[in-house]
Amino acid sequence: MNPIIDLVATASWRRLQQAAGQQIGADESNASSVAKLCYQYVAVPPYEASDLRECLQALAEINPLAASSLALYRVSLCAAYRQIACQRHSLAKDHAVAAMIFLHEGLHRLQLLATPLQDETLALSCKLVTCLAAQYELQDALIRQRFAPRLVFVLGMHRSGTSALSGLLCQAGLFAPADPIPADEANPKGYWESVSINNANEDFLASIDSHWSSSLPLARDWIYGDLARQWRSQLIAALSRSYGGASLPLIKDPRFCLLLAGLEPWLQSGLMQCAFVLPVRHPFEVANSLHKSQGISYLQALRLWSKSIFLSDIATHSYPRIFVSFDAIMARPHQVLDACLDFVTASIPDCRLPDRSHSSPADCTEGQDAVAFINPDLRRQQPLLDQAVVRAESANVSLPRLADFAQAAYRALLAAIDDPDQVSRVLAAWRPELNYALL
Repeated sequence: MNPIIDLVATASWRRLQQAAGQQIGADESNASSVAKLCYQYVAVPPYEASDLRECLQALAEINPLAASSLALYRVSLCAAYRQIACQRHSLAKDHAVAAMIFLHEGLHRLQLLATPLQDETLALSCKLVTCLAAQYELQDALIRQRFAPRLVFVLGMHRSGTSALSGLLCQAGLFAPADPIPADEANPKGYWESVSINNANEDFLASIDSHWSSSLPLARDWIYGDLARQWRSQLIAALSRSYGGASLPLIKDPRFCLLLAGLEPWLQSGLMQCAFVLPVRHPFEVANSLHKSQGISYLQALRLWSKSIFLSDIATHSYPRIFVSFDAIMARPHQVLDACLDFVTASIPDCRLPDRSHSSPADCTEGQDAVAFINPDLRRQQPLLDQAVVRAESANVSLPRLADFAQAAYRALLAAIDDPDQVSRVLAAWRPELNYALL
């Protein structure tokens, strides 16, 4: 399938804009020039006003019939979005089908697509309607100021330092949820996690017969289903309850390691700016903590750690992100805080950190230095597996293989942690080893 077709079908306007930018630096061949014009033309969302006449005129000089088809694509796309706004989804699908037909015809006439129209192309219209509906709901929520269009996600595996890092950042001025999960013995300084968002994510996973502690993959194309649509609607309500008018909310729920892909229609919309902070902790420490707090076996804990690392990397690869070592959080909180705040302000346009007294929890005195929130004495786990537990699980021959893999992958990740692109390359190189380790 042509990449333009795929990206339009998933309403990936952000990736289309990036592709248009990449085409500008490509060679000056006729094919490259035509591709650049096509990407520029289709990269504009239906809810964004833009003068496309110059681009369309350039395409008309190359092939008038192709330009006509692309103009009709744009008309059909905007009509689909208007029908979605009026809650007429059946009519929206009809217009989306027309949009995909006209887009395919235009690309075919420009020789950017060799194959004739196929059923697969028409089926993509259902994805397009789903993604446009998600973007309309997001746009409506932002217009109504139900929550801010700038979000910071702390994304990481359970027991990987997400709570410590979230608390540190909220002490420094990012907004914590108004409905936090209460502190307990496992996290005496709190989870910095919204009850509403947690419930929405838990309910959705249950509705698709999954759970955060499952290492099984979610169904293919799950993000386009009705249950995912309902989940996104619940998330909008949860964000409104938890953060309201907060200017720079901090969103933290380890379940987003699994579910972030379901927010792609939002992230690709161009309607909001998000930055991702990803703490990374030694897999044996995570396994020990999960075993103690949740009763999860070492084998399953290491599966979950491995899965979360790879899924988080894939889900955030196209967005601003920074990886942070848990060891650094504990040993050098000043440096970690400075690096994270510099990253957030550089990644989110016009970002202004609010007065941190607005989000300070009740158990912290006003004016207390944010880094004082980090207490290394609360670090209870060591990067060594309890041999008594290992012996109890010795019947499973996969454990030693998975433990070796997780430890080696972690070391390779740490060596690249200052360069997010290098992290992706490292993990891509390790992915075949993961498949073997999970056998």
